[in-house]
Amino acid sequence: AADPVSVTTLPVHARPDEIEAAFASLRRQLAQRRCEPVPGLPPFQGGLAGIVGYEAGRWFERLPITSGDANWPHPAATIGCYDWVIA
Repeated sequence: AADPVSVTTLPVHARPDEIEAAFASLRRQLAQRRCEPVPGLPPFQGGLAGIVGYEAGRWFERLPITSGDANWPHPAATIGCYDWVIA
């Protein structure tokens, strides 16, 4: 099972300040864990991995709100910060 150092989850209707704060936190986490890659291993040796759904498009452009949007039960993005990887 995956064991992230932290998990950031953003709802579909996150406010712009919540989105910016979440991404600023992710940038800080990456900076704190920066290290040189180990030669001979795959390029992803730790960092951010997750899923950003189609619904997150509303964060970047104006899209119409549909009837299903108000009751969408899933987050628009879930991103984990991992300090190790099995590859």
